[in-house]
This record gives sequence, C-alpha cells and structure tokens, in this order.
Amino acid sequence: MTSIDDLPYFGHITEVKVFDEGGEGVVYRLSTTPSTPFPLCAKVMGLSMYRSENDRLFRLENEARVNQSLYEAGISVPRPVGLFRLLSPVHSSPVPGFVRECIEGRTYYQLFSWQKEKAVKVFEEERQKAIELDFIPEDCYPTKNCLYTVKGWSVERVTLFDFSFWRKRK
Repeated sequence: MTSIDDLPYFGHITEVKVFDEGGEGVVYRLSTTPSTPFPLCAKVMGLSMYRSENDRLFRLENEARVNQSLYEAGISVPRPVGLFRLLSPVHSSPVPGFVRECIEGRTYYQLFSWQKEKAVKVFEEERQKAIELDFIPEDCYPTKNCLYTVKGWSVERVTLFDFSFWRKRK
C-alpha cells in the first residue's frame, strides 16, 4: 500500500464544485484547461467514514485498480487517470484522490417511467460483463452508482462507477 507522500502531486482543487456526494466521500469536478482531453473529477474519501489515512488509501487504491481493469476490458466506466495528492480549499492538508473522467448522465430516478425497463436491461448487460471478468460488483444496482446516457427518447448506455467495495473472485 502507498502513503499519501508517495502519490504524485496533481494540483489544487481550485473550484470546489461538488459533482456527487455519497456515503464514502465526495467527487469534485476539477478545473480543466484547453489541453485537457476530457472533463476530470476527483473522488476524495470522507474523513469521518474511515479511521485512518491507510483505510482511505486502501479503498481508493481498490477503486482505481478495479476501474482500470474494467476500462481496459471495454466495460462502460469512466476513463481512469490515477491516484494523486490533491490540495483542496476544504481540507487543511493534502488529501489522496482518485482522478478520472467526469461523466454526465441521468440517474435511474431522472428517467421517464417508460425508459426504466430498457435502463435495467442495459445495466444488467454491463454488470454481467464485469461478472464474467470474475468481479463481484458490490453496491451496484440499476438505481445506484451508475448514470444513463439518453439519446432522443431512448436509453443508449449505462456508465458504472464507484468500485471501492468491488473485488475479484479468488
């Protein structure tokens, strides 16, 4: 396991734009430049959720490892960038963060009722691909930890995220 001092420095979270907030932590939208190839965000684990920095790093490392494996296998997940040390105006010292592509989409609850059946089908297909790669997708449901892309009136795809509790079958 790494320590925060071993992580490369990414930079400052200059705008505190909370993109998503859950039980484990906060996902911040990062400022980008014209040379940034895609929008970025960083997941920072909540300080109250874990007893120590080692616990937070362990979860982030797992999330980054699973995200990378799924991405390389062609599963619909955000493009991973890596683990970094971040400076934030809301934290008094550098914090570890998992930087990845910032995805847009709709939650299950933002879909029209007639789109939800297709959404569940698309979700189950993507989840099954991960299971076939011997992943055990914990905390992953059609209503949680995924976003749907809608084109016109049709649900086209689902993007899975939040892999800190996922694991590989032994």
